[in-house]
Amino acid sequence: MNERARTAVWKFAWPLGWALLTAAPYFAAKLAAPEGWRYLWILPPYAADSQAYFAWARQAYLGAFLFKLKFTSLHHAPFLFQPFFWAVGRAARLTGAELGAVSLVFKSAGVVLFWTAFRRLAERLGFRGSAFWSAMILAGFGAGIGGTALSLVGPDALGGHRPIDLWLIDASTWWALTWNALFPYSLALIVFFVETLDRASDGEPPRWAWLAGAALALLMLVHPYAAPLLAVLAAFAAALRRRPGVLWRIALPAAPVAAYLVWISRAHPLVARHGELGRMDSPSWTAVLLGLAPALALAAWGLMLGKREFLRRHALLFAWAAAALLMCRLPAWFQRKFLFGVQLPLSLLAGAAVAAIAERDRGGARTAAGLVAVALALGAPSWAFVVSNTRLSLGIRENGRYYASRDLLEALEDLARRGSPDEAVLSTRETAGLVAMTTGKAAVWGHWAQSVDAADTDRWFAALLAPGDPKEKSRRLWEKADYVVAEGDLKREIDSERGRLRWLKASARLLYSNAGASVYGRPTAAPGPS
Repeated sequence: MNERARTAVWKFAWPLGWALLTAAPYFAAKLAAPEGWRYLWILPPYAADSQAYFAWARQAYLGAFLFKLKFTSLHHAPFLFQPFFWAVGRAARLTGAELGAVSLVFKSAGVVLFWTAFRRLAERLGFRGSAFWSAMILAGFGAGIGGTALSLVGPDALGGHRPIDLWLIDASTWWALTWNALFPYSLALIVFFVETLDRASDGEPPRWAWLAGAALALLMLVHPYAAPLLAVLAAFAAALRRRPGVLWRIALPAAPVAAYLVWISRAHPLVARHGELGRMDSPSWTAVLLGLAPALALAAWGLMLGKREFLRRHALLFAWAAAALLMCRLPAWFQRKFLFGVQLPLSLLAGAAVAAIAERDRGGARTAAGLVAVALALGAPSWAFVVSNTRLSLGIRENGRYYASRDLLEALEDLARRGSPDEAVLSTRETAGLVAMTTGKAAVWGHWAQSVDAADTDRWFAALLAPGDPKEKSRRLWEKADYVVAEGDLKREIDSERGRLRWLKASARLLYSNAGASVYGRPTAAPGPS
């Protein structure tokens, strides 16, 4: 293959192929939808988070510029500016297309953008030949040995040391590029920041430092968790190369956004509570090492061969990987997020090591290809585990997670045409996310971190189910909710003669009903949510 053909493969065919590859699971899931059900454009494993993302995009679809938390009935003013989901929602509104389909188009464009940024970074760092293509392949398809460990010793033996390649999307490029629309852009911004930082700290024109600062500011608006790590990386590069001026040029565009985020996380009580509920404990060192083993082993091999020269040449990559592995132990509620993208510097280091080993072995491309093949083979059981679990999860027909029944969606479409987005809805926990993402109204519960008053809501709902005066329970219901979407267990509790919520029919207006779902509204005289 000549140089022009190789350039075309990595510049065009590779990113476009990945866009198709990461879109394919969505179309497969859509085609697998059973009769009477509709696919929601969500993939496992974290349906609640995907629903929360769609709930933000739905707010933009309905015209909002600033967003609210949509998994609590607590009244609060819009406060969150999230440009990515704003763009998704507005694009869906302007085109009239389904929100999930528009999100998939955005995601595919983000995949192309990420691979373009990653290729540019590899080229900037001097990767050529086997170092380049090894890094590209390992970054895309590499995995740890979690699947192998699981099959050898079983889940009980692993205990709390479950390898991260089996569950942590953040540390897998393929998984991150596939799972949702936001992650490809987050990874692309991180990679672009590293490229511009390398250029700026290497003495290139000041515009590169300004671009690094702009990339950091935008990253903080769309997915801010990696920002402290990148700030540490910037300080390291500036100190290592004795370019202190780089730091203030990066800081100037990023500081206002950082100040906004710090202020809102401390001053807004719901955001502060979200941080407490959203605490993400870091995986154990065993889980991390098993989940990144092939890339770590190759990087260590390269360091043993090249010693100081290998470390000096790739100092920025070593610093990036080390910062991620160490900072995930910091006492921050989002500490696990520092592992987001850790596989990227490790893949680049592994690619550099493959080239160094092949050169030492004098086997050239054949040795390099063999090493990459072994690394991929070691990770194959992990991919088999992830794909199998994904298929099993999609096979569970639970309303509101990955599919929804036509009856429920028709009820929600009717609800969406009523009232305003400021109203609150009681539904089952399982369908709460679907309420928020399809109607734009607030669900009274449903998300593990955004349901900031979950404990109070649990007690409130338990009181509705308990024996007592129906009038008092009706008053309590309509103080918190404006509508009830009855489906599944909730519908049975209302419709059954012995149901614990059978009193609701006498205290509510039936607004919509079909065989599978009903929508009730508050009686005209009932007070609104406080």
